Amino acid sequence: MPIHTIIAALSLDPDSNPVAERAFQLAAQHNARLILVHVIETAAHTASMTTSDSPSPLLTLRQEAQYHIQQKIDEKLRQNAVDIVIREGAPYAIIRELQDREQADLLIIGPGKAQTVREHLFGSTADRLVRLSSCPVLIVRNENSRPYERISVAIDFSALSAAAFHAAAELGEGAAIDLVHIVDIPLSFEQAALKAGTPHNEIASYRQAKADSARKQVEDFLADKQPNAPPIQVRIFHGSPANSLVTLSAKPNTDLLALGLQGQNIITRALIGSVAQRVLQAAACDILTVGAEALN
Repeated sequence: MPIHTIIAALSLDPDSNPVAERAFQLAAQHNARLILVHVIETAAHTASMTTSDSPSPLLTLRQEAQYHIQQKIDEKLRQNAVDIVIREGAPYAIIRELQDREQADLLIIGPGKAQTVREHLFGSTADRLVRLSSCPVLIVRNENSRPYERISVAIDFSALSAAAFHAAAELGEGAAIDLVHIVDIPLSFEQAALKAGTPHNEIASYRQAKADSARKQVEDFLADKQPNAPPIQVRIFHGSPANSLVTLSAKPNTDLLALGLQGQNIITRALIGSVAQRVLQAAACDILTVGAEALN
């Protein structure tokens, strides 16, 4: 789907600068409408802080947010109109409601940090948005305003990885794409084969056959899912999927890593989402994710 509307969630901290920079770049690249949203997390006692001699604390916070975000716009984007939305409440709920109301095609956020015990158990705002967003989510880690030039897409032949592939091709608009599949042969399997007397060369042949089969599957997948023609390369890796993707994310020629996510709650995430969770926590580059809600 073309990118017509982008929402970028901003804090007022300096670490939100990469999010704003990337949002401006992508809005210009896609000639998209850009909405910058800041959510003020309200406390129950806020109203009691107001006195007859001082303005409402919420009003002051709203004015400060408006000023800081407008400064970012004035510094970086002079020709395109940008909407600013400042709301009070629970960040996840407000951003999701805004996504649905504006029919957003892309949500841009920072990596976020789990602040409390509850967030470590059930996920920070960023974690919930990534898993439950109704559109692809771009998690910005690096301050770089040039367009993405090389994107790696993790492929496991699921509908979600296909959706991540198409979202990456649309977002990158001409960037080179590596389709990446990891062949995971557990070390325990190889150790058991050696203990049973299987020669090293037979194990190596088995490993190579698995890689050849995976490459054929990726090429068949590509033939069936071909987007509008960016340069595409197939890459097969051996090892742990999570560790392989984290290592790949740190390569200097990887600008963006795209992957599909599975699991909409803590139970399913614990069962089938451990690879994605590890990548989201440890990747060195920006990450584009597509969750199940984005397919509905």
